[in-house]
Amino acid sequence: EPGEAENGVVGEVCQRELSIEKKRFMFYLKANVRGRFLKIAEVSGSRSFIMVPKPAISALHDLVAECIESHGDNGQAPENPPETEIELLSKEVSVEQKKFFVNLKENQRGRFLKIAEVQAGQRSTIIVPSVGWVQFRDMLMELDSDDSPPVPQTFPVGGPAVVAAGAVNITAGEETELLTKEMFAEQKRFYLNLKQNTRGRFLKIVECGAPGSSNRNSIFVPESGWVDLRKLLDEVITESPNIDSSAGVIIPRNPNPNPRVFRNMRGGMRGRGGRGGFRGGRGG
Repeated sequence: EPGEAENGVVGEVCQRELSIEKKRFMFYLKANVRGRFLKIAEVSGSRSFIMVPKPAISALHDLVAECIESHGDNGQAPENPPETEIELLSKEVSVEQKKFFVNLKENQRGRFLKIAEVQAGQRSTIIVPSVGWVQFRDMLMELDSDDSPPVPQTFPVGGPAVVAAGAVNITAGEETELLTKEMFAEQKRFYLNLKQNTRGRFLKIVECGAPGSSNRNSIFVPESGWVDLRKLLDEVITESPNIDSSAGVIIPRNPNPNPRVFRNMRGGMRGRGGRGGFRGGRGG
């Protein structure tokens, strides 16, 4: 399809920002070989975000518009606030392998929208105060109708911040996301974000807690350490002990494990280039 980035590399179509009360919402419209998608990040002390496929943007817009028409207010605290949080309206829509829930709620401070993305049992949520509903709805409409071609974001391996013709130059203090992968393990979700800044490329690995949890932990691996990290993971998998649950004992898979694996695990992993200077912002 025209306008999509090639080879799985993410291309950015546009970026928008919306401030609502003390919150900041970042809208990133991107494209890859599977199509366009919208990343909406809520920045308010911590950072949470949802990923919306292109077919779901208009559906999400319609749900927000319905909430405004039926229960919209001016963002002021209610005259008779409820003693406990109550739900006034609940809507949902399914697109591809995801479900999106829009819950209109009210507490003593006023009304708000709780927008959740659910996939494979994992939930990500953003909260939109009522004072910003109209601007949020209009932003969805604008981005849904944006048919601009994405800017390719490809970079030479290990090279400086040199970009292809037609791409946007990276300036000091900025970083660009090149590729995002996602995986699930038990009750956790992991994101692998390949990024680029003026010092080079790095991998940001984000661990998200159980559904409903706002806990996030990140590590940053410079490109010089990728191969060593992969080798170390291979060695740990190959040489990790096998637990015999019936006997209650641990049986090593390899009778002569490589001591370097366990020495590195105790001492921590460091790439040859070090982590300093490659660490990006706390963006998703």
